[in-house]
Amino acid sequence: MQSVRKEITGSKLTLRLVISFGLMVLIPVSIVYLVSVNFLTKSIESWFDVRVESALEGGLNLGQKTIDILIDDIELKGKSIAYAIANKPYEKREDILIDLREKFSIASAVLYKNDGSISAYNLRHETAKKQAILGFQSMGYRCFAAGDSYNDIQMFDVAEKGFFINSPEKISSSQPHIEAFDDWMSWKGNAYKLKIHSRRNGRSTPRHLNSLITTTCMDLGLRPITDFQVTMYEVRFRTATYLAMFKLNYNDE
Repeated sequence: MQSVRKEITGSKLTLRLVISFGLMVLIPVSIVYLVSVNFLTKSIESWFDVRVESALEGGLNLGQKTIDILIDDIELKGKSIAYAIANKPYEKREDILIDLREKFSIASAVLYKNDGSISAYNLRHETAKKQAILGFQSMGYRCFAAGDSYNDIQMFDVAEKGFFINSPEKISSSQPHIEAFDDWMSWKGNAYKLKIHSRRNGRSTPRHLNSLITTTCMDLGLRPITDFQVTMYEVRFRTATYLAMFKLNYNDE
């Protein structure tokens, strides 16, 4: 500006060039800025669009409905197998279980006694868990396996790391070379026995009963595995206080 005031040769031209280049830069930047802001605003609005929300909810409902249909199908097959085995001699039940599992195309079938212990079982593929680990490893994955039964040891043999979680003491003690993480037995004093109803809210238990218990505990701020653990027949808590909180908020009628 001082050069212009002093009327130095070429100063006006320099000023005009500076202004021109400034405008050449400012105009495209402004256009890009306005387009970007407009695009981002519309994108954010679309994330919370009612139609998108409805589509997501519809997909969730469809998935849940599919799962319910599959559960009902398995439930019906399970009852059919139970009725077929109920009055048969004990020594023939396992053979009948194998035949019926194949007939109904079920991956695995387990026969429980009244006290919850297993009296017979049959698997379509005896090494299914091991093959699953090997399959993931063939795709380049490193696998860490966790389980609670003898059937899980096959995974530990091929996985990079394997360990027991809340396995029965008989199983973990028979495999001392396998690391075990077991809070289940130490929480025995804070256990709540579940009442298994034949029907609950039109659904078979114990799966839905366990889901209800998990929801109740999490509503109380308790963390699965860390603060409480659920099995088919009972739920155990890390402290007596957590057990008392659960009893005050859970209705098993």
